[in-house]
Amino acid sequence: MTIDSDCDKLDAYLADDLSTDEALRFESHLQKCDACREAIDEQNWVDSLLQSSVRLQIERTPTTILDSVRPTVARRDRRKLQTAYGFAAAAVLLIGLVWFALYRHGVRPKASATQDVAVVHAARVPAHKQPQATFVSSTDAIAVSLESSSADVTVVQVYPTTDTERRWHLEQSILSASTKPNGG
Repeated sequence: MTIDSDCDKLDAYLADDLSTDEALRFESHLQKCDACREAIDEQNWVDSLLQSSVRLQIERTPTTILDSVRPTVARRDRRKLQTAYGFAAAAVLLIGLVWFALYRHGVRPKASATQDVAVVHAARVPAHKQPQATFVSSTDAIAVSLESSSADVTVVQVYPTTDTERRWHLEQSILSASTKPNGG
């Protein structure tokens, strides 16, 4: 059995890389060459075996490969779990910060109500007179006496001053900036 120069074209024939003329010439070569016919039959058998369900019964994954893959899979699973825990912790922290900011904002009275307010005993103001404004306990608030239906009750409307308003707005902007991502 001598190897013909056409036998060198076996791989090209199997890969469909031959021109039409070369493929016809190789097919005529197959009629004379038992080695090439056996190689093609064997390749066709392997191709059909790879596409069949029998392949799963024939091929068993070697334990050495499985043993080398298991640590990698375990590391990947551990990383996924750590990432999930990290996201969960970040979410809990974010929810806690938002809750704290909202709770603090909701429970905390306005700045004007937290200032020290002195009690002013004002005389009963007749209805025809305009109420007089009085600074109370510093320049933090202005108190205006209102008419009351009871002689022993004094009603006072308290207004924050400009400085107090500015401080309160500054505190609110700092609070809202600290709860927004990237500072605003």
